[in-house]
Amino acid sequence: EGFNARFHSPHGLTFDSKGNLYIADTHNNCIRKLDTSEAVSTMAGNSLTMNDFQFPVGVAFNPQGELFISNKGNHKILKMNTFKDISVLTGTQKGFKNGNKDTAKLDFPSQLCWALDGALYVADTENASIRKVTMEGTVSMLCGNPPRSKVSSQKSYAPIPETQT
Repeated sequence: EGFNARFHSPHGLTFDSKGNLYIADTHNNCIRKLDTSEAVSTMAGNSLTMNDFQFPVGVAFNPQGELFISNKGNHKILKMNTFKDISVLTGTQKGFKNGNKDTAKLDFPSQLCWALDGALYVADTENASIRKVTMEGTVSMLCGNPPRSKVSSQKSYAPIPETQT
């Protein structure tokens, strides 16, 4: 890989605590690392791990140094610990449902962001909403306006009103 690494539709970017840049290489189905000497390596995905990655688009490190990855292809949030072990944090299938890691549904989770309260915030793109995920994998609605067809048995959410400036 190194300098000649070929990316195919890179999306999410995040830095680790050592200044290395991690890249969600979406259509190569992997996570790449551009280290401080500008060498590129594949950290996870493609043929290095089981078939965990299905179009990863968002990446974010938590304060403990664990990398979280949003997969648009299988509607899951993955966690890669400091030993590079990968597990599913949350998400079961396409849809909209708040709940624990075994019942929650997402639809094209994309960008990720860690908050000071220790929660992971997810742009749940096709649900037109921002979702909050705990470290235990419980998903709740923060704000947005998911399509009514996806929330038939759940609380209805109003769109966020725009503020006047």
